[in-house]
Amino acid sequence: MGGASRQSLRIGLAFVARRKGRDGIAIADQGGWARHSRSMLGYMQRDDGWVDNASAGLA
Repeated sequence: MGGASRQSLRIGLAFVARRKGRDGIAIADQGGWARHSRSMLGYMQRDDGWVDNASAGLA
């Protein structure tokens, strides 16, 4: 696999799939995470940051 670990492939799946607009549950199912996995959400958040920031526009 050219040095890529299984974990790095899963992280890449979460990162790229989220960037392409895929649903988090579909990503979790395919990547082998629990549907509301904090680690998976963290990998996705690295890409989209706080797009749905709850505090945006409150000031």
